[in-house]
Amino acid sequence: MLDDYEDYLRVRQLAQWGNLHPRYERMREYARGEQIRKDYASIIQKMNDEEIANLCITLIHQAIYMLHKLLLTMQNRFVTEGGIKERMYQARVNYRSNQSNQSNQSNQNNQSNQNNQSNP
Repeated sequence: MLDDYEDYLRVRQLAQWGNLHPRYERMREYARGEQIRKDYASIIQKMNDEEIANLCITLIHQAIYMLHKLLLTMQNRFVTEGGIKERMYQARVNYRSNQSNQSNQSNQNNQSNQNNQSNP
């Protein structure tokens, strides 16, 4: 999709806003902020083809950045916490350990009660 917007601008000989374009940083901040969700429907009607295509390119770049960060976070979590099979195994081991501890504690309580009853 990114290529499509870039081609759209190139074929129509419209400017693709780079870092040095005077409107680039303002568009980037607008796309990053909360305001875009509130007023995009009314604002987009006022934009020309060049502005809409550059807004879309900016949003695509931001989505790529966020996906990259998500993948890095997931990779780090996998390395530190393990995969789903490891976590499922650990949960099962913990469950069995808790069940065993509760059973042992119950047996000890029963033995203690029996000892108390036999020693009046």
